[in-house]
Amino acid sequence: MRPVLNDLGVERAALVAFSGGAPYALATAASLGDRVTGVDLVAGATPPSFGDDTPAVQRLLSGLAAATPSVLGALLRGQAWVASRADPSFVVAQYAEDADAVPEDAATVVKEDFLAAFERHRNGAVTEFRDAGSDWGIDLDAVDAPVRLWHGTDDANVPVAGAERLAEALPTAELRVLDGADHLWTLLRAAPEALSRSR
Repeated sequence: MRPVLNDLGVERAALVAFSGGAPYALATAASLGDRVTGVDLVAGATPPSFGDDTPAVQRLLSGLAAATPSVLGALLRGQAWVASRADPSFVVAQYAEDADAVPEDAATVVKEDFLAAFERHRNGAVTEFRDAGSDWGIDLDAVDAPVRLWHGTDDANVPVAGAERLAEALPTAELRVLDGADHLWTLLRAAPEALSRSR
């Protein structure tokens, strides 16, 4: 992130990360010190050591990424092929309990983002699944910027218990629990306020 900020001429910035973006935001905050003014983790992934209740699907994806990355890449390619021909609800159902309740414009964006991530290349995603399932190597005590964790009580992708443990481990953390929100609804509900702080 340092070269990116330097190239853009940005001296200080707030960070917003969703889901698997959490380790990258925390690593940036830990390594760039006072250049990071705040961090919002929205339905953020948690270190493997904090998630005794890691969902089976997440364990499977991380395991495939570590042991047989080409198999995971092929599975993601197949999933992208189906998603490109299916209604957005096919993709949304992976992140929301009730795909039909998600607004159509949001569902369309979720599908477009999914296809952008997996349709042409999958190596980056496979690497991220592998890295997310191993030790992050981040000194959480080095995160001095204020951190807000936004997490839904009904998040099946990243259970809230892991977010509670992460909040306890971060010296400057505040946990905002959204009652009844799943993975995607946490994003839809938290994004306006999280993004307003980053401006």
